[in-house]
Amino acid sequence: MTPSSESKDIFTAILGNLKEKYEELTDYRNNISWKFFQGKAPEAYKLDFDSSSWDTVTLPLRFDARKGEAWLRCKVTIPEEVQGIKTQNSMVKLSSSAILDKSDIYVDERKVLSAEYWMELRAKIVLDERAEPGREHVIAIHLFPKAEPVDIPEFHVMYSNVEKIAFEIDSFIQEIRFASFLDEKFARSVLEEFDSSVFKRDLLSLIDEIEKARSKLSALSQKSKEFKVHLVAHAHIDMNWLWPWEDTVNTVRDTFSTMVKLMDTYGDFCFSQSQAVTYKIVEDNSPKIFEKIREYAGKGNWDITASMWVEADLNMAGTEALIRQFLYARRYIDEKFNVKPKICWEPDTFGHIWTLPQILRKSGIKYYYFMRCGKGHPLFWWEGPDGSRVLAFTSVYNNTVTPKNIVDLAVDLYERYGLKISMFVYGAGNHGGGATIEDIEAAYEIRKKPTMPDVLFSSAQKFFEDAERKIEEKSLSVPTINDELQFTFDGCYTTHGDIKRYNRLCEALLVDAEILCSLADIYHQDRLRETWLKMLFNQFHDILDGSGSAEAYVYPRMLAQEVIEASEEIINSAIKTLSDKIDFSKDGLPVVVFNTLSWDRLDVVKVRIPKNLIPQNPVAVSYDGRYKSPVQVHGDELTFLAHVPPVGYITYYIVEGDASEEPFLAKDDNVLENEHFRLEINKSSGTIRTLYDKMNKRFVFKEDRYQFTRPVLSNLMQVLYEVPHPMSAWIIGEISRIENLRNAEIEPFENGPVKGTVKVKWKYHNSEINQYISLYKDLPRIDFYTIINWQEVSDDETEAPMLKVSFTPILDKSKAFFEIPFAYIERTPDGTEVPALRWVDLSDEEYGLSLINNCKYGFDVKGYTVRMTLIRTSYSPDPRPDQGVHEITYSLYPHRGDWKKSMTFRVGYELNRPLKAYPILARSESECRLSEPEERSLLKVKPDNVVISCIKNSEDSNDIVIRLYDATGEGAESEVQFNFRVGEVYETDLMENPMKALKFQDGKVSLRLKQFEIKTMRVKH
Repeated sequence: MTPSSESKDIFTAILGNLKEKYEELTDYRNNISWKFFQGKAPEAYKLDFDSSSWDTVTLPLRFDARKGEAWLRCKVTIPEEVQGIKTQNSMVKLSSSAILDKSDIYVDERKVLSAEYWMELRAKIVLDERAEPGREHVIAIHLFPKAEPVDIPEFHVMYSNVEKIAFEIDSFIQEIRFASFLDEKFARSVLEEFDSSVFKRDLLSLIDEIEKARSKLSALSQKSKEFKVHLVAHAHIDMNWLWPWEDTVNTVRDTFSTMVKLMDTYGDFCFSQSQAVTYKIVEDNSPKIFEKIREYAGKGNWDITASMWVEADLNMAGTEALIRQFLYARRYIDEKFNVKPKICWEPDTFGHIWTLPQILRKSGIKYYYFMRCGKGHPLFWWEGPDGSRVLAFTSVYNNTVTPKNIVDLAVDLYERYGLKISMFVYGAGNHGGGATIEDIEAAYEIRKKPTMPDVLFSSAQKFFEDAERKIEEKSLSVPTINDELQFTFDGCYTTHGDIKRYNRLCEALLVDAEILCSLADIYHQDRLRETWLKMLFNQFHDILDGSGSAEAYVYPRMLAQEVIEASEEIINSAIKTLSDKIDFSKDGLPVVVFNTLSWDRLDVVKVRIPKNLIPQNPVAVSYDGRYKSPVQVHGDELTFLAHVPPVGYITYYIVEGDASEEPFLAKDDNVLENEHFRLEINKSSGTIRTLYDKMNKRFVFKEDRYQFTRPVLSNLMQVLYEVPHPMSAWIIGEISRIENLRNAEIEPFENGPVKGTVKVKWKYHNSEINQYISLYKDLPRIDFYTIINWQEVSDDETEAPMLKVSFTPILDKSKAFFEIPFAYIERTPDGTEVPALRWVDLSDEEYGLSLINNCKYGFDVKGYTVRMTLIRTSYSPDPRPDQGVHEITYSLYPHRGDWKKSMTFRVGYELNRPLKAYPILARSESECRLSEPEERSLLKVKPDNVVISCIKNSEDSNDIVIRLYDATGEGAESEVQFNFRVGEVYETDLMENPMKALKFQDGKVSLRLKQFEIKTMRVKH
């Protein structure tokens, strides 16, 4: 349906002439002479201010705001006409895009716009309500200092009389395009009758000829109006991106207030808004606006697309936290608006995990809207590894309504899929704003044109429902993508390490708090929900991804501290409540050890006990004598290994033992050895000289791998230098060179029967890295507790150092695997920086190495080398995001066979969810009968590849909700053994709605998990 070669001449000629006329007519818009001055000029906004000595500049312009404030001034004199079009009585407007800086705009000495952080200029500034030729207006823009250069966009002055003519010409160009698309032969016949001589006459004659042609083209009106474009207005509102929390609140309030006023004026106008937190902000701060939103939502004008609490980063929101984004958002929206959105709205997030389709479907969501990381298809079925799928649509989320944009979209979707339905998302965004009057008026004008698609103010859900129905009715061929949608903004996996560490820690603490409350049977429902919401806010993509300004992180850091304090209080309360009920049967100092994971576990216990209570030669003995472990004392901290049942606890007694005959783990200043490994550290570089796996009789690492070749270094600290580049927080720049850190200082730090530690110290410029490499008795992993005092800085003129740690195991034809929420994914080991959660693994058919971490998300694998990014020195928008002290623990887990058989995922959980120990310093004197045993397990699950990700109270009852998933992609015939009284058990969706009863017999429930499937149970007790 595109013009053939024989008809192109007339189309080319007329369209060429029309475009030329349009450009001639609109050339006046930016014909503005600007004066620029950097420095103080407090009177510069006044009409009589003399700026003749200032520099004459052309916009757009970048100026270095680090050097101080600046001013722009111009004078606009209204002409009598533009290309023959009279300006008399025109409305005169000033428009632009946005200035990302504190700014004030003055018109004729009057301040008309002011912004602290982001000046949105899509909504045009009125210079004159009724133009008078010869009248002069003075525009002054005051720009304030900032910690980086600032871009000033181009400004346009627009006269309504002229713009009406320009719109008609622009629209007619698109009408011709669309008519030729619908019926090339007919459109050609109309153009053949077009009087081309009008191009040599005045514009009003051209408009007359356009109207004649329109009248003829209207014969195609029925065909054209079969094409429906759903106009979906939206305001993307970033949480604290380049501004503090208080400004976010104001942005939400102002945006929502503006959209309500537009609905008051335009009865059919519709607006879609995501992120449940934005509604909570308005409910708390502007209850009258909130009630108006409820009113318009009931009428269908206000479309709520808030299926998540915030528009979260999807790569780093780990497992259970991702479910809570949906659970709490959807419950809140349903409670306040009686709405259950069927769409997930994530246009600005920086990548989309492969498991998301399943999470969406099990949350009651059928549709997905996004922008970044598509695979070349604007519309497709997105399928997860379990087979779940959603209908996905991708587009720019902050577009403007123009005839060309509408026609381009309608034609594209029809040519690709035969679909006559499309969705056009528009509205000022990032700092809010939403639809403008100009957008709405343009839509009304487009609707009037007989040979344009039918445009209707609509909702995203209506588009998806219409599109899905047409796809099914007509059996249209829409592609299916069964893959993750990645990658962009690779620097965001590392920048602002503080907020990423908080994220991992808070996720773990909250899940542990719920489990321990369930175990202790004292559930703090409201406080847990409130604490979760604080944590979920910090997963907003620009916050968690490290791409915010310095002031943007003040509020998130405060929230993180509140989450940590609240979670720890809840955990301690639950542990104390339960421990106080235990009937202790042995002499010695009882230590109750808690395991919140769903498998039997041997792991490290660390507990502080007053020195006067620590016996000589202490040992830890389980209450029943099954387990006995040496105890290593360091000041008032005791370390031992404990066997603990799944989702439960066991009591150990610290008692006096014989003088230790246990072998110590440090064999030399730089050698550690336990039952599993012998580790030798290079004394000069701090790298691993050799790591020998004693169980499997093979080297994991060997520095001098081949005779007369370069050494192969592991645990190698590398500094990569990024060439200066824009968007440094988001993007890893070109690497100019790599510096391997050597000249390490090595010293023994700790030696005992439980733990051996060697300290390694590197210095780099103004920074220092102190690392404590530890082996534990009986544990098949090596821990690297690392404290980095990073004092490097960079800017747009200085290369930025990035710190990575590198490992190259001895493997053959290895593959690279990465943990993602509720699953894993294999990726090509091509050196690309990619995200992962707790672990990354390199394995061949016989052997492998897993790299485990407790707070990092950025990795690259090339060939047999895996690197983890520890710190980047970005400088924009935050000039000092990672200057300071960083605490990181990572572990090596060498294993026989693949990571699935070796259950790497368990080691990942264990490092992130350490055992919790509670010492009983004084036993209860209560005469009440103590009711709890010295060991208890809430439940057990099998087979081994099934992980329980949460145990919590239901949101609307005292039922217990248990979520589990297949961690290896092998599926499972799963069995859950309950060790508490159970009435009925139901399978539910992720929103905790019962779906079907499960058979409960002999204290067990059996359920089948498909590969990568997430299952949720609701247990009445």
